[in-house]
Amino acid sequence: MKANKSKYIILLVSLFIIVAGISSYYIYDNYKKNEVKKSINLTFDESLVEIEYGTENFESKTLVKEIDGKIKEYPILNTMEIGKHTLIFVVEKDGQKKKFNKTIEIIDTKKPKIKMKEENPTIDIDNQYDVLSNIESVSDPVDGAIEYISKEELEKTNVKSKDRDATVSVDKVNYYTIDGAVDTNTVGDYELTVVAVDSNRNSTELKFKVTVREKEIEEKSFEQTNNTSNDNINSSVSENTQNAPVQNKGTIQDVINTALNQVGKPYVLDTNGPDSFDCDGLILFAYQQNGYSMGYSVLVSGYDIGSTDIAQAQPGDILIRGNHAMLYLGDWKIVEAKNAETGIITRSLYGLETFDQIRRVE
Repeated sequence: MKANKSKYIILLVSLFIIVAGISSYYIYDNYKKNEVKKSINLTFDESLVEIEYGTENFESKTLVKEIDGKIKEYPILNTMEIGKHTLIFVVEKDGQKKKFNKTIEIIDTKKPKIKMKEENPTIDIDNQYDVLSNIESVSDPVDGAIEYISKEELEKTNVKSKDRDATVSVDKVNYYTIDGAVDTNTVGDYELTVVAVDSNRNSTELKFKVTVREKEIEEKSFEQTNNTSNDNINSSVSENTQNAPVQNKGTIQDVINTALNQVGKPYVLDTNGPDSFDCDGLILFAYQQNGYSMGYSVLVSGYDIGSTDIAQAQPGDILIRGNHAMLYLGDWKIVEAKNAETGIITRSLYGLETFDQIRRVE
């Protein structure tokens, strides 16, 4: 009986020693892990709290100043989204992990750029004048080309913009409009203001003046007119006719095919091929390559068909909205040089898209 009792005591003591050993191991192991976790440290560069909108190839590792441990994968920051972003950095050391947060704000300080063809265009009285013809380009340094919208469209809403007193819809961003008008029937100077608003509501204003003047009449005396002999005139006409170069025009389908062959090439402002284009340059290039005589811009090329209804458009027509031009392919499809992000593309028209003008080249 005593022997059994002794064995029982020994068993209990042994079990106690084993439990105590295991407990001590886990206590020590947890202590060691906690100490390792306490030693993990990450210090950020506190001078970096704001990043410019659209910054390319930004690496969040540039935010780290000092580190005790290792980061296997750095968080990604979307620089195309305005506002505050919290980045989570996971630091590892000896099998332990610790999280550190860093808040970065994406800001847009770059305003739209407006480029005029002339600071003070001058026209003769009673001549038609399109104020958009003096706008060479309106663009955002990050988002690319900005499209025109008329003042009348803006004034249909009653919501105030954050950046200016004009009545605009809070949803209406990435546009430009023109304040003022020109009375081509009255001599004088007319001041116009181009107002551009980018996708993040930064705005730029640029003023220019249009002068309407009396017509200049070129006078020729009867004597000067009569001094030109009919024989010389006939000789000159004959010579010019013989020397004039003859260039066969391609079909409208040839023009469309030329434009489609440029799909995939980059958009570069103020270029007209062959390696890059802006919206105007793409269409001019397609027509000129097929023997058509074009003006300095699509705004003065061909003729206005007198309708802005896309149902009246034909393949090869030029669709104009603001200072942006597109080539109509038919079946509600277009090819265009839209902006630096997309380059030259084809796409289908949206049902609600409207146009300021449709021009036809023959």
